[in-house]
Amino acid sequence: MISRGPAAMQLGRVRASLLDFYITESDELIVEPVSGSSLREEHVEILIAWARTVGYERIWLPDQVVDIEAEPAIVGVAKVNCRTCGAHWEDSSTDFWLKVRDNGFFPASCPACGDSLPEMTVDAEQARLTH
Repeated sequence: MISRGPAAMQLGRVRASLLDFYITESDELIVEPVSGSSLREEHVEILIAWARTVGYERIWLPDQVVDIEAEPAIVGVAKVNCRTCGAHWEDSSTDFWLKVRDNGFFPASCPACGDSLPEMTVDAEQARLTH
């Protein structure tokens, strides 16, 4: 990656973890930091919560293996706004969550314009009120 100059100085200030994910045949998630990156401690709980939400029951981190309690099929209302076309998407249906669990991730592209979507947020409290 970038190793010299102003861009490298800015990259050193980024508080992100760049990771590769691999899915095993038994649907376990293996997490490996991208070369030159590391899994920051403050991101571990966020990553585990995401893995639980999308249906993984075990996650292999660089320094530990975490068994995750599965969440119920409907865990909340997932919402996202497309940064390109501005479309708002939200869903809490059983079919939606079953597809997320089957895929192991939230939808990655906007159904309206086809561009990449940011990660969805999940409002579990709203789901409790509507189901």
